[in-house]
Amino acid sequence: MNKDTSLKIKAWMVLQEITPAALASELGVSRQMVSAWLRGKSDSRRIAEHLILKGCPRAYFRGTKYEEVRAA
Repeated sequence: MNKDTSLKIKAWMVLQEITPAALASELGVSRQMVSAWLRGKSDSRRIAEHLILKGCPRAYFRGTKYEEVRAA
């Protein structure tokens, strides 16, 4: 994930009052995993799917490997 995409997702999370720790708790993963994903240092289709399900705009994922992710 590139820096621009990451910044958009982080900004959306702030507006929705979703912290990386809360997201990690909801998914049963570590906060470090969520933070690494937000920095583009790890891959997790599950995190992308969860954010889309929570309302994160699909447009934010355009041009990334997560572009075709479907919300569960």
